[in-house]
Parts: sequence; structure tokens; C-alpha cells
Amino acid sequence: MIHTAFVSVGVTPTQFDEFDQKIVEALLRNGRLGGKDLSVEVGLSEATVSRRCGIYASTGVFRLCGFIDPWQCGCGHVTLVRLGVTGSPHAAAERIAGVSAVHRLSWAAGSNSLLALVACADTTKLPETLDTIASACPNAHHEATDTVVAIHQGHDGTAKPATMSAQLPLRESPRQRNTDLRLVQLLQRDLRMSYTAIANELGNSITLSGEHTKRIFASGAISAIGVIDMALRGMPLTAVISISFTKDATKHARTLAQKLPSNLVFLTDNPEQVVAEVSFAGEGDVFRWMEQARHLGDVRSIRWDPLHAIYKQTYDWAIPGETLPHGA
Repeated sequence: MIHTAFVSVGVTPTQFDEFDQKIVEALLRNGRLGGKDLSVEVGLSEATVSRRCGIYASTGVFRLCGFIDPWQCGCGHVTLVRLGVTGSPHAAAERIAGVSAVHRLSWAAGSNSLLALVACADTTKLPETLDTIASACPNAHHEATDTVVAIHQGHDGTAKPATMSAQLPLRESPRQRNTDLRLVQLLQRDLRMSYTAIANELGNSITLSGEHTKRIFASGAISAIGVIDMALRGMPLTAVISISFTKDATKHARTLAQKLPSNLVFLTDNPEQVVAEVSFAGEGDVFRWMEQARHLGDVRSIRWDPLHAIYKQTYDWAIPGETLPHGA
């Protein structure tokens, strides 16, 4: 999934009122809510809810993906890699975004640095991944690496810590396991995919597809994550904020995700550091957010870098060692 609209230039903000906010919050709690249940949840008619959801789809202001923690997929090593680029960051990003191990890729303003979220099976695979990135883009060089130990989704107070709560319930036989992998892949891309559409993709009956989907959801291994286009919501400035605490970074990361609006909060293996990605209407909002963050814990230092663009954003975490048949 290529996604650059967080910092679109000259976009017309979509009218996003309190009912839209309720719809988004309801879907983040239960991404499989049907139209009737969703209308009851938000207090609008089913037709109105359907029309608003249609606007989200046509404008790209909101997408709902199935988020599975990379650790549950066997990606034991997840890192935030900073890459320095000589020449055009745009051209470099186009090439690096094609590397499958790179799940998110953004360009920090004020420098020719790209920030990549990279996942691999273990630490021994990271040099191989960095070599792949170097081959794809010879004018990019490795600057720094922070191992990620948790990811918190911070949409409106909802924290989703990236700790393995449930194993993916994949069945044992090769044929059934392949079906489950394909189903997980479909749900990661579109959590609200209908049973009919799933059946068409998997070659199963609608009844079987529904049973398999419910089994995956019942395990707790997959949850809703909303990809919200902040530029279309009138927040064209997205910043990466690095915060160093004197202690208890783990606790502060969860508090930040719950108390302050954010897109994602990354907790690294540095016991003092937290990295947050946040969207704002302007620079004044950045400084207000930082000032609020200072009051949530013992902050040693805090700095921010605006993002020029987010080039890639995918929640389709591959399972190391598992391969799908060509064209699956």
C-alpha cells in the first residue's frame, strides 16, 4: 500500500464532524460491525452511515486495516532504521518502498533522511535486509537503528500495545494453513471485506469463509487499525517527535498513546526513549503537544522533525518462512 496523502499540498479538507468521529471510533472498536449495528452505535440511519462510509472510501480519508502485531507473525526483530540519502529523497524512497521488509517509510524534513520501519525474523537477518535496501538504492546509507519493542496505536485514546496476546490460529495441514494465510492477508488489507468477497478470493463457500473469519477474530490475534488521512482532515503537518525520559519509558509510551492524540507511538530498546508520530494543523499545535507531553513524565529531552511525506504504510506483515503459491 503506497500512502503519501498525509502531507498532500493544496487538498480540500473533508468535512469531518462528530458523527464521523463516532463512526471511526466504533469501527476501531469492532471493525466487522454491520451497517445496521453501526447505525445504532452512532445514532444515525443506516443509509446515512452507508453514505458517509462511501465518502471515506472515495476520498481516502479513512481506511480500516486488520493489524496483526509483527511479533505474532514471527517477525522477532522490528527496527526503526534511519537512512541518509545523497541526491533526491523522492527517487530513493520510490526504490526503497519496493523492499518487502520495509513496512513504513517516511522522509523527515530538514534533512535527507528516510525513516523506515523494518521487520525480519531475527537480528541475524537485519544486515541482509540492509544489503537489500542498499542494492535497491545505492545512494542510501545506514545512519542509525533503534530496535522496536512495542507499537502503540494512539487514535483518540485507544492504545494497542504490540505484545503477543494470541498466536495466529493457523491450521496444521499445508492446504488449510495456506487458506488461513491468504485469509489473514486479505483482512490485513481490508478488515471489512465481505464474506462473499472473501469466498471469491479463497475459492470457498460463503459459509466456510465466514466460519474461518470468525475463528481468526475470536483468537484476538487481529485488531482494527484506522489509516486516517490527516491532510484531508485539515492536519497537513505530520511530525516525528523523539522524547527521552529519565525513567519508565514503557509506562510513558502507553500514557502518551492514551492521553495525547497520536498516529503511532514506538517504544524502542533504549529504556529512556519514545518516538511518536503525530499530525497537526500547524507548528503551534506541535509545541502545545510537546508541552503537554512534558507534564506526563520526567522528560529529559524532546525534539521534533516534520515529515515531508509518508511513502509506504502497510500492515500486511509477512510470516517468515511461509510462502504463498504464485498469484495467491
